[in-house]
Amino acid sequence: MRIAILSPGGVSRDGQTGVLPWLIWLIERLAGNGDDVHVFLMHQEERSGHWPLLGAQIHNAGHSPLRMMSQLIVEHRRASLRLHFRNRMA
Repeated sequence: MRIAILSPGGVSRDGQTGVLPWLIWLIERLAGNGDDVHVFLMHQEERSGHWPLLGAQIHNAGHSPLRMMSQLIVEHRRASLRLHFRNRMA
């Protein structure tokens, strides 16, 4: 299953600094079960970027809501994504 997780942040490149432990656990668990996990972040880093982490693909929008939606649309067009929203950091 292709799963999209949307969050303000909480997933760094190294998976250790500036993270939300529960989100790292969820990513590792879903990707470890064979799901195609994509995490879309708004505020993790100043600049936009993509990186793999724990079997998932991370998409950082670099503080741009328009870029975040664009990244989400591109991935959704490749194959349908199930969306899961997280509206706050805690």
